[in-house]
Amino acid sequence: MLLKIFTLPFDTQNYRFVTAEFDVFCKTHKIIRQIPHLIYAETKPCWTIAVEYDETVFQSKKNRRTEALPEQPTEPETELYSALKAWRNQLAQTNGIPPFIIATNAQLRQIEAIMPKNLTDLEQVPQFGTKKIQKYGSFMLEIVKNTPNHG
Repeated sequence: MLLKIFTLPFDTQNYRFVTAEFDVFCKTHKIIRQIPHLIYAETKPCWTIAVEYDETVFQSKKNRRTEALPEQPTEPETELYSALKAWRNQLAQTNGIPPFIIATNAQLRQIEAIMPKNLTDLEQVPQFGTKKIQKYGSFMLEIVKNTPNHG
């Protein structure tokens, strides 16, 4: 098992983290574990990610570990999903943080699927812990409640 450390700086012009080198590495190596940590370098956010990996290097598309990549939703955006996403993006921009820190697209889709009625329902969302529920849950419930055909 080998270890490689990546530092992913935040691109303030495009409002996203620069992940190209990390993405290529993950697509071409057998990843065992990733340990992310958010740091600030001169007040700018950066992800440092320790990656444990096997020496195996995948050369062809056919052999790449695509199962390790996050699934991209292909379904069209519903009104609720769009409302949650707009709220999340506005809050992220206001606070100067990346939107996925508040909630990932997959978490927003999960919220849309479970149609939470109370904060306890939000516990069903994977990797959406107590702190996020306390911090953002009531706002999300209000959006669910006030979105036509969903509340």
